[in-house]
Amino acid sequence: MRRLLLFAFAALLMAGPPASGAARIRVPLWVEAKNGQPAARLKPEALRATVAGDAAQVGTVLGPDDGLMLLIVSDLTGDMTLVDTAKKALVERLHQLPAKTTVGVLRAQDSLRVLVDPTADRAEAAAGIESLPVSGRAALLDTIQDAAAIGD
Repeated sequence: MRRLLLFAFAALLMAGPPASGAARIRVPLWVEAKNGQPAARLKPEALRATVAGDAAQVGTVLGPDDGLMLLIVSDLTGDMTLVDTAKKALVERLHQLPAKTTVGVLRAQDSLRVLVDPTADRAEAAAGIESLPVSGRAALLDTIQDAAAIGD
């Protein structure tokens, strides 16, 4: 059975800038397709959310037809035997993304660096992926919070 991904960070709790003291939580959500047909688009009022047992407001639900910014953060260190295969597979998937998806390429080795600013140009993003260096000190865990902040 095919799953329809209502792209990562699909249900946005507390939409818009959070009020003082409020938090915004992004929740990825998958909806099963039935008989090969895509699931109907979800509306915020059709969802119920709780955070730490308390009711939370679902502000926005984004789907495949909405814009998405995908940040690819690489950390190519360690066993290098499959790096070229992984890059090729990533570029192939890149070309399958919806047109409204912008893609940025970053590297985490040594420190977080932007190689390609978010763009809808698949050739530019693919070139960034193919040029990813396979050297340096592994630093993905050290850069996760910075990468997430860039995504926000």
